[in-house]
Amino acid sequence: MTSSPSRVVNVVSDYHRLGDVSRLEDKARGINPLSNPTAVYGNTKLALSLFTIALAERLKHAGVTANFLHPGAVKTGIADKRPGLRKFFFYLLLGINGKRWWCSSRSCCSSVRMCGSLTPCVQSQATMEGKTVIVTGATSGVGRETAKELARRKARVIIGCRNLNTAKDVAQEIFEETKQQVVIKHLDLHSLKSVRNFCDDILRTERRLDVLINNAGSVGRSKEVKLTEDGFEEVFQANHLAPFLLTILLVDLLKKSSPSRVVNVTSNYHRLGEVNRLEDRARGVNPVRNPMAVYGNAKLAFCMSTIALAERLKDAGVTANFLHPGSVDTQIVEEGSRLRKFFFYVSLIINGKTPLQGAQTSIRLAVDPDLEGTTGEYFDNCVPAVPQFEARAFPIPSSSRKCSARR
Repeated sequence: MTSSPSRVVNVVSDYHRLGDVSRLEDKARGINPLSNPTAVYGNTKLALSLFTIALAERLKHAGVTANFLHPGAVKTGIADKRPGLRKFFFYLLLGINGKRWWCSSRSCCSSVRMCGSLTPCVQSQATMEGKTVIVTGATSGVGRETAKELARRKARVIIGCRNLNTAKDVAQEIFEETKQQVVIKHLDLHSLKSVRNFCDDILRTERRLDVLINNAGSVGRSKEVKLTEDGFEEVFQANHLAPFLLTILLVDLLKKSSPSRVVNVTSNYHRLGEVNRLEDRARGVNPVRNPMAVYGNAKLAFCMSTIALAERLKDAGVTANFLHPGSVDTQIVEEGSRLRKFFFYVSLIINGKTPLQGAQTSIRLAVDPDLEGTTGEYFDNCVPAVPQFEARAFPIPSSSRKCSARR
């Protein structure tokens, strides 16, 4: 206390959550031993945590602070003392979410920066007042949070979706939170006729379009090939052909409203895609048995089309960028098989995002003035990233050109 202000820092562990406060005195003496060494360890860390809290209370007016911490799963010599099976699971945990010994003693400033990189948020406070934005698939998940934030920034938000009843509820929710009215219009990406009707309606009723966010998508559940009424494989159409056609049909309005932006929500699963015989896959002629590979092919084609579109519109005042929202717990997960759901939820536990966190990259691409003129880029966690090589190396798929030519 003669050195105040001073600090006590006690390194405990998240294993204190395994501790049991009952009969701690006996456990300290070994009178009521536990057969599980990890539980014994947990009891000691719980006792140290309790002591730290009590010490902090007693010293709060003496200029001495007391805090306790969990350093994380760290590879140190303490791990080597664990028996075989427990050591195996500990090293498995290290592989998933482990740290090196020096990570735990970095400054708080570094820790804050690290956390910020894991769950980035939009820094720009730019208003969208006077601007019109279309967000497809905005009745849930990332699209819903994107639409809500843009409405909060005073944009005129138009939601394109299949279920109008759900859309009405979402529009009411957004109005209650932002006091901004949201326009809802029917849009079904499994029908190119629906896409054309949606665009005809927009062109008839809207004088400008500042941002188009192609957020809606679909993950196939079955290994069987399913074709839409237009003769295309349904996952390929919903994730690529339909949003591409929608963009082409609205491109003149985007040019008229320049500077304007196209924001395409793709996925890191585009890395599973293959450019070979994309035309056949679009028609379901050369089916891929793995539904996630089908999804990857569609997203890869969408990436390729976005880059080609950006090149064509670079002198027209319209930018086009694409993004990966991250692993987000949304309704699209429910479309997958049980096994795929299991692995996806494991991924969510390790590195998952909330829908609001997943929406941050879309929001930044829509609102940030610093990105004015940025086009043809792939974004992940709100910053530019590198897409699969084939996305830049190949021209726009001919299926996209044929689809748009039939408008």
